[in-house]
Amino acid sequence: MRYRALYKTYRQDPDLQKLHEKHAMIATWDDQFANDTYYPEYEREMIAAAVKYGNIKNLIALTCDFHTFEASIIWTVLHSLGIPIRVELMVGSVTSTNLREAIRNNLTKRPDVSSTVPMPAVTELIDLLQEKMVGASTLTAELLFKELQNVVKVENPWIKLFESTSHGYAVLELTKEKATWTAYKVDSIETRNPNKELLWQCDVPKDKAELNVVQDKQRSE
Repeated sequence: MRYRALYKTYRQDPDLQKLHEKHAMIATWDDQFANDTYYPEYEREMIAAAVKYGNIKNLIALTCDFHTFEASIIWTVLHSLGIPIRVELMVGSVTSTNLREAIRNNLTKRPDVSSTVPMPAVTELIDLLQEKMVGASTLTAELLFKELQNVVKVENPWIKLFESTSHGYAVLELTKEKATWTAYKVDSIETRNPNKELLWQCDVPKDKAELNVVQDKQRSE
């Protein structure tokens, strides 16, 4: 019933109603209602094998619901020991809790109904991060998240871009030569006309599982 109530609330938003009037909307599965263990590891390996041996090119996975902006190269096996078979592009949330906010809400004991990570898991994550930051005098949500970003990049070398502090949207443009992924962040989720700013832009060349970063606001700051 909670999701039905949330859905009803979303549909009452006048800006969302205008969006539906102007553009076709494609519904996607919400993993809140699915059990990830339904897809055994061997099925993922079968998909990877089908892509590899079927010589399938130009495969791009568009993902969401982790409330995080991310761009990755997906390999036939983890840890980049196989061959690259596709690109994964993930868009952050418009308003739902991102990872930095989940850490902050946990530290301040603030209720959180829109986080993609359960509160017990966030607590366990904070404990692990604190163990790595033994010498820090004060552990704020900002410091903990910076350490999390470092861990993510080290432990997941296939992730090329990662940002879970902002809200916004992304645009995917397809041509015969390439796909261009442009991510934008906004400075407020509480006003109707917030200022938007480029987060990053990357290209995926035709027939290649590659990511060419054209602009990266994170690196320039």
